[in-house]
Amino acid sequence: MESGNHCKNGANPTSHKSRVNFKKINKMVIVMVQHEVKDFAAWKVIFDADEPNRAKEGVKLAGLYTALENPNDVTMVFEAPHAGIFDMLMSDPERQENIKKAGVISAPVAKMFNKV
Repeated sequence: MESGNHCKNGANPTSHKSRVNFKKINKMVIVMVQHEVKDFAAWKVIFDADEPNRAKEGVKLAGLYTALENPNDVTMVFEAPHAGIFDMLMSDPERQENIKKAGVISAPVAKMFNKV
């Protein structure tokens, strides 16, 4: 973090409500997110269009997978600069609207991991 509680990318984590104490977190994490979509191809168009926004926050897609038994059951693996980034990103009303437009039909299941 730089002075004024701003991240290196200019974001101000103290301006977002979160379960995570940003001041104590400063190492890269792996985030797995799984949810079901109506139509993978339609979902992927909107997902891909959001890549510049994720990149701006330092989030990189490390892998994208679909379940063998259901190609609309999607799992994404991301590398993120800190554990609180997804709370921050998911609080964005525009992103929430895009999730609905993309046809997400189940609540996301997210797990975070430390890279060792």
